[in-house]
Amino acid sequence: MTAHFLRRPKHNVLRGEVCSVRLRIVGKFNNSVVSTTDASSELRDAIAGIIRDSVRGSLGPDFEVADFALLCQNSEVVFRINTGSYVVQSYDSFVKGLKLFVAQVRNSLELLLQTRFEHAVVKSRWCVGPPLVRLQLEGSDTKASVLKSLQQPLSVLLLGTILGSALIPYLNERSNRNKLRHEERIKIAFSIVEQSHETDRRLSNLMNYLVLFRKDHNNRSEPESALKKEQRDALKTFNEMYMSYTGQAWWWHWTVKSEASLSALATPSESKRVAELARDYSDALGQCTDAVSRLWDPFLKNRYDPGDPQNDVLITQASESLTRARKRRNEVAVEMARIFASK
Repeated sequence: MTAHFLRRPKHNVLRGEVCSVRLRIVGKFNNSVVSTTDASSELRDAIAGIIRDSVRGSLGPDFEVADFALLCQNSEVVFRINTGSYVVQSYDSFVKGLKLFVAQVRNSLELLLQTRFEHAVVKSRWCVGPPLVRLQLEGSDTKASVLKSLQQPLSVLLLGTILGSALIPYLNERSNRNKLRHEERIKIAFSIVEQSHETDRRLSNLMNYLVLFRKDHNNRSEPESALKKEQRDALKTFNEMYMSYTGQAWWWHWTVKSEASLSALATPSESKRVAELARDYSDALGQCTDAVSRLWDPFLKNRYDPGDPQNDVLITQASESLTRARKRRNEVAVEMARIFASK
């Protein structure tokens, strides 16, 4: 029979409210971000979709969004995350996973707003729900119960005999290694989300630059010599932006793959999956680059005709292709981050 103070506690089951989240949208606006009824409805649906996708991608199918609301007057988004039943293996690891989820939602929302407003910034604030607080307190009560049992003379004698050998140094060393390993994994998970968001930002800048060139030069009456000069200057600037984009976007996911395979931060099965995701991410990134290139050649490299109606068709097609490829790329990045965010 196992002594009472040596028994392992049962895993804690979480039910009900997991956390509540409040996102505030700030930036340079003339009025509220969502000042009209139509804009409010469209933006509400888009934001709700982002949150639902993030919950499924970052937390899993055991969680759902509740009490979602877009507060137009204050430009705020509020919602709660609930679960019917979820086993919490580690309170600290679970809370770190929630922090990663909130960061992913904030970054995705900023990306959405950048397509509609200028200089939009999203600030987040969140807090754990009562059931999760209760689990934390129950964990503290368990520790107190163990300490009370250890105060018994027989328990002290038995425990002193066991721990007086090499067990304490071994456990301390193992605990320190596991803690450092988990901290490094969390750093990689946050880095993946941040790098993917940075790639989104640079892709948006490239696409917006080409679209603005089209808007600034849509009149056939513009002198051809002036148009060619504008095109040459724009091409030079765009090439510099593109070189900066490739220097960031095409390398970081392969670095993560190398870290996973060459270090002890990932298990063999995790390393294999990360390698597969890195290839998938590279393919999706190539599709994003191809979408931008659809405008690069006709607008800046080749002879540009401002009056060609096909120009606007190309912009629509390129934007739709970029949106599809970007969604797939972000899904792969989130799955990669979840691997490292797990204990």
